[in-house]
Amino acid sequence: MKAKEPRQTIRPGFPGAPALMARNPFFSQRAPGEATSLGTRVAGAMKFAFAYTGIRAHDLAATVNFFTKGLGMKEVGRSLIEETGGTVVNLASDGKEHQLEVNWYPPGSKFADKYLPGEALDHLYFEMPRGEKLEPAIAHLQRAGGKVRIEPFAEGGGRIAYVDSPDGHTIELYE
Repeated sequence: MKAKEPRQTIRPGFPGAPALMARNPFFSQRAPGEATSLGTRVAGAMKFAFAYTGIRAHDLAATVNFFTKGLGMKEVGRSLIEETGGTVVNLASDGKEHQLEVNWYPPGSKFADKYLPGEALDHLYFEMPRGEKLEPAIAHLQRAGGKVRIEPFAEGGGRIAYVDSPDGHTIELYE
């Protein structure tokens, strides 16, 4: 039996992203209003693709231990993010594309929001439509009720911005 290739993070600026995105049918270009396996797209909507869930961790080692030893997930990537000073660990379950991104930020970082246990959802990552730029995507989300949380900044060969939904859930966009 041939060994499976190890999973990689699906953030475009990281190794393995193009191959992973090519295998995922939700990254394909679809016209507004075109039916998908999950329903019909809303006409006029940009074609973002939900890619992973990011959570925060006060104790990175304990959190990774819980998800790997407790829930059987596997560590498929770990990165020190120079621009935030934080560490990101990507976890996945066997046979599943969706990943859990565990984020740790050092005290004093603008990314190290205070939170209580149970409030540790960091962000939801949505792939931008191919060829789109951050500024028009941000404007699109603002028209839909979003608010810019963190203005675009450079990270890992691309640019990232964070936009909050009307009820405060943070969305990461990567160009």
